[in-house]
Order: sequence, then C-alpha cells, then structure tokens
Amino acid sequence: MFSDSAVRISSRDAVLAGTIAILVGLAALVSGPPAFDAVDGAELSLAGSRLEIAHPPGYPLLLLLLRLDGASSYAGHRVLTSVIAGLAAAAVYGAVRSFRHRPVSSAGAALLVALAPPVLGQLNLLEVHALALLLCGLALMLRRHTVGAYMLGLAVFGGHPASLLLLPAFLGTRKDVSRLALALIPASLLLYVPLRAGDSTLLHYTSPVRFGHWLSYMGLYGGRLAGPAAGRLMQLLSALGPVSGAAVAVLLLLGRPGGWRLPVSAGLAILFVVSYDVRDLYAYWWLVLLPLAPWLAGGLASIRKAAGGHLSAVAVVAAGAVSGLTGAWSSGDRAARTVAGDMARGAGPDGVYCAVGHQTFYTAYLLEAEDLRPDLLPADLYGNLFGLKLASPSGNLPDSLGGRPVYATRAWRSLPLNGLLFTVDPPGLAWDAYDVFRTPPGTDDPLARDQLAECWLRRAVAEEGEERDRAFAVAESLASTRETEERVHALR
Repeated sequence: MFSDSAVRISSRDAVLAGTIAILVGLAALVSGPPAFDAVDGAELSLAGSRLEIAHPPGYPLLLLLLRLDGASSYAGHRVLTSVIAGLAAAAVYGAVRSFRHRPVSSAGAALLVALAPPVLGQLNLLEVHALALLLCGLALMLRRHTVGAYMLGLAVFGGHPASLLLLPAFLGTRKDVSRLALALIPASLLLYVPLRAGDSTLLHYTSPVRFGHWLSYMGLYGGRLAGPAAGRLMQLLSALGPVSGAAVAVLLLLGRPGGWRLPVSAGLAILFVVSYDVRDLYAYWWLVLLPLAPWLAGGLASIRKAAGGHLSAVAVVAAGAVSGLTGAWSSGDRAARTVAGDMARGAGPDGVYCAVGHQTFYTAYLLEAEDLRPDLLPADLYGNLFGLKLASPSGNLPDSLGGRPVYATRAWRSLPLNGLLFTVDPPGLAWDAYDVFRTPPGTDDPLARDQLAECWLRRAVAEEGEERDRAFAVAESLASTRETEERVHALR
C-alpha cells in the first residue's frame, strides 16, 4: 500500500504495475509507424544518434537516452520509447495509488489515461511525451517525499517544460514549499545545448553557444503562445474521441476530485493547450488526464460498488482501450517518408536541395540515416540545419549555385514549379512515377495529411481540365488544418 510517510509496494501492486507496463509498451510498439512520423521523430532520431541539437528546449535527457540505446534508426529508437511508454503507464498507476485508491480502480484509471487516443498516439511515436509522462507520474507518486520535488524538476527540464503545470499538487505545507528548491537541480540539463552546439554540424540551430544566443534559441516558440481560442478547445476535445471522451466524462461525474490541487492542474493544462498555437494540440492531452487520473479511479470505484459493477467497470476500461488502439493505430503510416522520398527523387543529380520546415528534418534523415541521394548538397532556408543557408523562406533563390542547379521544396515566389519541386530544371519524372499519387494516405495525422494535400495541390496547379479538378478535389479532401484548406481554396 501507499502512504504519505513512506512508499511501500505490495506484491499485488508490483504485478499490476508490471502488467500495465507490458500491455501499454506492446500497444505503443505495435501501433506505431514503421517509418519516421510527420512531426518530430526524424529530428529527434538524428539529434539523439549524433548528440546534436533538437528544437527548443533541446530535450537533453531524451537525446542522451536515445544515444545510450545504441540504435541509429527511427524504428530502433522507437523500441526504447515504447519501453518508456510502458514504464510511464506504470508510473501513472503508482501516482493514482498514492491517493489511496484501490489497486484495481487505479489500474483501470492508468490504462484509460495511457490508452486514450491522443495519448497513445504520442506514446507510439518517437516523441518526448512518453518520457515526460513517466517523470510526471513518478513526481506525483512521490510528491510528499523529498525526491518528489527533484522528480518534478526532472520532468520540467528533462521531459517537457509544461510539466510545471503539476506544481499545485506539490503545494501543501511550508515543508512542501521548501522542498521545491530541489526542483532546480535538474536545470543543469539546460547546459547541454551550449555545450554541444559548437560541435554540432547537422542539427545546430545556428549554434547557440553564447548566453544571448541561447536565450534567443530558447524563445524560438514564444510567439506560439496566444490567447485562448474556442477553435483550439474544440480541436482538443474532438481529439479525445467520442468513446474515450464519454468514458472520461462519466467517470468524472461519478467520482470525486479529492481536493482542489489536481483539478487546478488539469484546468491550467487545458488553458495552456488552448492558448498554444501549434498543429499538434492533441499531443498534450496527457497533461490534462494525468492530474484527473485519481478522479477517474474514484469514478471506477463508484461503478464497482453498484450491482454488477465489476463487469461495468471492465467494460468502461475495455471500451477506452479499444478506442485508443483504433484511434492511435498508425502501423501503416508511411506518409511523411513517402512525400520526402518522392521530393528527393524529383531532384536532378548533383543539385542544391533547399528544404524548409519539417521537410528539412525528413531530408536530413534521408541523407544521413538512410544514405539516400548523397549527391545532393542540402540547405535549410531557416538556417537551423546543414552547413548552407541560401535565403529566408520568403526570399528569392538563385536558379543555380556553383554550377549546381537549385531545387526547393518551397519557393512559390522565386522559382517555377516542376513536379513536386521548385526549380528551373524540369525533374524528368511523370506523375505516375511518384509513389505519393499511387499509395493510399494511410494516416490520420493532420500534419501528414496536409503534406499529402500539398502534393496534390502542386499537381493540380500543373494540370488542366478534369485532371486539374480531380487533383484539387483530392487536395481538398486531405487538407486537415485551416491553413492548408485556405491554401487550397486560394489556389483553386
């Protein structure tokens, strides 16, 4: 059992925690994509393999673990993050048990959190969220112990900065507040970026070695924080799905919050997410569900007390688990790899290949991890990767450089569109040579679907008549964000 003065784990707790870890770890492993995902997987895989710099705040602890696991590919690294996902689910179980909920109810709540569609949809990728959930779960479980404050700091500086939203759970007595000084110790992990930046050659983010430069790097996504938006709230709620959403709602109605601290953390998490203007809002659902997990366990306990309640509780958890597996299943998702591969194939020999945005990470992975197109000289229009920067994304590009033709993944204003790339040199590929037009989408990821929509949009611009209309229609059906929908309508 768990108490506030000491943590004593019974054999039943150990068996349940181990079972949860195995189930969730396997679910994460088998449901994830075979190739790099459309978000941060390619970047994190490369940064971990090479111990270089990832996007702010750098995720040093994750990169060190990826380096230590010895893998050099996305698939290999995802084995490690699947193990971390299983351990994270077990930590959620421990956190719920520390609020004196019974083992079975705690196990059900942990499974509902870890297997919720948007949560499992991050646990089965190469992402930082599994590690952040693990550290936050441990911090919450140990919140009344000296090491708990340290774990919270490790979650903030070694997991995800938004883990700080769990702070209300650690505010109680004056002794609790004094312990929080320990949370600052893991801040030393932030030294990773200036210490490694000078030796990074592939992912360098302009080498933020000096203090002022490092501050600029850390504030790279500061502009993403905006006021709360109803549209983002609806996007967040829809990502949970009807089944998991209904299960969470019913259990919250039947359970009790057990104090003000955890509901406040959950409320702050919702406020943060609906104020954060990013495409993958759904990735942060774990921040909301983790502090609600004890409340969910209370709801399950209420169901189990009713006549036939044991079967009803099992049905609720099973429905949530099935909903999560079906909603997060992406074992056939090769969309990002297909688009990136087609674009790279479209470039002529010995060219300068200019990429921007996520295509930069994909290009780096293809060239470095898969040794594809070693003849190309890569350039990043943002200047964060590679050794060559030609211009900003809105600037003009030359049609050649040092006798090499220039190809760009985005250059609407400066180079003509040929195939899927912008270049003055026609690619020499017919549309049917591109895999992206012959392969079913195989993905529900909004960013991946937007990239597929962009491919069909570029084909539509080059086509005429019925083929043009068909390409526009496919692009419109694939567009998953307002930005891409507006781009389709503007060009149409």
